[in-house]
Amino acid sequence: MPAAASPDIGLLERGDALEWLERAFTAAGSGAGQIVALTGEAGVGKTSVLRQFAAGHDRDADVRWGACDPLATQRPLAPLVDVARGAPWLDLLERASQRSLIFDALLRDLVSSRRDSLMVIEDIHWADDATLDLLTYLRRRLFSARVLVVVSYRDDEVGSSHPLRAALADLVEGARQRFRLRPLSPGAVGQLAIGSAIDPLELHRVTGGNPFFVTETLAEPGATVPASVRDAVLARVRHLPHAARRALEAVAIVPGGAEIRLVEALADVTVADLDECVERGILRVNGSSLAFRHELARLAWLDTVSPVHLQRLHDRALHMLRTDEIVTVDNARLAHHACAAQDTAAIVQYAGAAAADAAALGAHREAAQQYATALAHAHLLPVMDNAEMCDRFSYECYLTGQIDAAIAARSSALALWRGMGEWRQAGNALRWLSRFNWVAGHGKAAGEFAAQAIEALEHFPGSADLAMAYSNRSQLAMLEGDADGAVVWGNRAIALAEEQQADDVLSHALNNVGTVLLDSGEPQGLPFLERRLALALQHGLAEHAARAYTNISSSLVKLHRFDEAAAQLRQGLDYCLDHDLDTWRVYMTGSMARERFDRGAWDEAIELALWVLHRPGVAPISAVSAMAVVARLRARRGDPEVWSMLDRALALATDTGEVQRLAPVVAARAEAAFLAGAPSRAAGELASTLELTRGRDPWSAGELSLWARRAGLADAGPTEIAACAEPYRLHLQGDVAAAVAMWEALGCPYDAADCAADSDDPVTVSAAYDTLIGLGASARADQVADTLRAMGQSVRRGPRSSTRRNPEGLTDRELEVARLLAEGRTDAEIAVALVISRKTTSHHVSHILTKLGARNRSEATAIVVRRRM
Repeated sequence: MPAAASPDIGLLERGDALEWLERAFTAAGSGAGQIVALTGEAGVGKTSVLRQFAAGHDRDADVRWGACDPLATQRPLAPLVDVARGAPWLDLLERASQRSLIFDALLRDLVSSRRDSLMVIEDIHWADDATLDLLTYLRRRLFSARVLVVVSYRDDEVGSSHPLRAALADLVEGARQRFRLRPLSPGAVGQLAIGSAIDPLELHRVTGGNPFFVTETLAEPGATVPASVRDAVLARVRHLPHAARRALEAVAIVPGGAEIRLVEALADVTVADLDECVERGILRVNGSSLAFRHELARLAWLDTVSPVHLQRLHDRALHMLRTDEIVTVDNARLAHHACAAQDTAAIVQYAGAAAADAAALGAHREAAQQYATALAHAHLLPVMDNAEMCDRFSYECYLTGQIDAAIAARSSALALWRGMGEWRQAGNALRWLSRFNWVAGHGKAAGEFAAQAIEALEHFPGSADLAMAYSNRSQLAMLEGDADGAVVWGNRAIALAEEQQADDVLSHALNNVGTVLLDSGEPQGLPFLERRLALALQHGLAEHAARAYTNISSSLVKLHRFDEAAAQLRQGLDYCLDHDLDTWRVYMTGSMARERFDRGAWDEAIELALWVLHRPGVAPISAVSAMAVVARLRARRGDPEVWSMLDRALALATDTGEVQRLAPVVAARAEAAFLAGAPSRAAGELASTLELTRGRDPWSAGELSLWARRAGLADAGPTEIAACAEPYRLHLQGDVAAAVAMWEALGCPYDAADCAADSDDPVTVSAAYDTLIGLGASARADQVADTLRAMGQSVRRGPRSSTRRNPEGLTDRELEVARLLAEGRTDAEIAVALVISRKTTSHHVSHILTKLGARNRSEATAIVVRRRM
């Protein structure tokens, strides 16, 4: 009797995944281009599913395939090396200094095809920043193209601090565009184990249903179930000839696959030896390279190689690749081998070069990593080269939001420049330390470094460096609300910059002066700044363009010019995404959270604010505003965990020394105290901060004056009230109806209702109550309900708006907790994700179980999944 055919693991329990891909492909074919993600743990079968799907469309679509490699530091745009094979734009990858050329070429290639286009990029959990930026670029431009891009990643390796976690929100818009492959069921494992002596239940228990673990274990007929996948791999390899095992060692040292010529030379093997590895199903041929059939197998085998032998293999590979003119690799690959070979001279040479390559492509995070690798052996560098590399490293850290590292590196550079007597470079380092300390929220230190920089660089009169030091001082004055100082220092910088034809300095200084004009309400302020932005874009000054977008958008939000602000925020965020400028992207996201908050789009506001706060190493200047938004929303909704966040925000804001950070936090604290029935709790800080805002910021002065009145402090005089922003002025002067009308015209529903609640007219107060209930502002609604009862009006309290939207009766916060619960998160993990205490998390879980009628967490999880909550 013939043997039963083995089930195809590529299809076993994967029909739903293939159907999902087919639906996405059909939608793309109708002109709804998109990016979708196939996820799952390592070894779950993502590649098998994608190959099966792509094979079904090799005749009706142009299929392109690329993959990311787990190098010590990723190569910029590595997947495009495979995607671009045979394309007319292949040479761009070697000579283009701007990513936009590469991105545009790929997009043209995809959309110009006569057939539908399918592009697969595997393992984006190893993607460099440039590749993630490419995907974001495509996502925003494929909406009308017949293109489907499928990415895959290991979701078990993408933790809360992984760069991909933040990028996913930009790449994949909703749950329908993401599919997670699950491990195989016991029944499926039993099908695979047909004909094997292995107990299928024990096999499922040991492997957890992971297809790779299952197949590797079954690959050794008659063997008992190995204790680990490593044992399974070793058991399979044990009977290979010695030469074939040497080949595996050579292939294992190169993530993603090694060139066949390199393997032959490195392992001293023949083609027959390599064929043996391929025929045994351990290696696969990928063009002119060999790769392990699965990354886990590579890692398992690599773990068996002795450290000394491994170091020698990398050393020989490095030597061969440096001298071989046929096999050419990039600096990142050479740096990978140099690190493993512990060849310090080569590490410095190639990691430094790889960093420069990455920076030129705009992959700033990879550049920072490579510079860090090189600087670990800085003692090998000449002192001047060491200082210059510290400068470059600090700049890349600054661009990517790694501010503490930026300060440390620039401080090292300063010491080196001073030691060499290079006072001009030392002055520049002082100016950068001023900037970095400002981003870190250290306002006093920023001012001290700024003064030292000017003192040092005034020994070089008429220089562009001195002009930038003046502009830096202008910027600090502008941020402190010192309009006169900003203009005086700005004009000095402008004069010098024009004399030196320093476009970057000119853009920086004009940005400072323009922001002062805009903040002061001057009509020419916005056009002035927009011209400065155009100048930065024209000259390719990415940092200055990002800063212009940031200043314009944040000023417009503060001035309550929300439509204009939203347009600038969208453009600015897109620009920062395209140019890998995390520092400004995070800041502008905080500004967008405030814009959404003021306009009553609270679910969006809190999502944006929490995204900011969950960013690894988020700068205090960005965190402060996000904390204020989250805390105010919690206070308005009657949620817990308000004051702990407000206390942290106050500490950060105070350290900056800037009224623009302090005023929103103090306003939030005053509101939280008022809503909690203890309006005097924030009276002290309210009074002192109010004095700082007067004459500087009419919006903050107006808001704080209102809270001061509600806290029982001495009322502002007529002159001070007259200087407040218009809706606050009207409210404080007693013209509630006019103030309400203005708030409504500005598009601020909560402020309008809050103001209307002070009316003497029951109809107006009742309307305010309805608005507050609709917003979910239960804390203020409760107060207004008491006012209505005091007026003799009846009040019917409905459910909170968040509860009305959810038939199960869960609030928005409980729904967030329920979804994380369904992901298998513990209370501690949920607390970290939502920035709440474990005690509060436990309370939420208890309420969820009660409302869902669940006896335990497992039942609650089943209900959440079944009802698609």
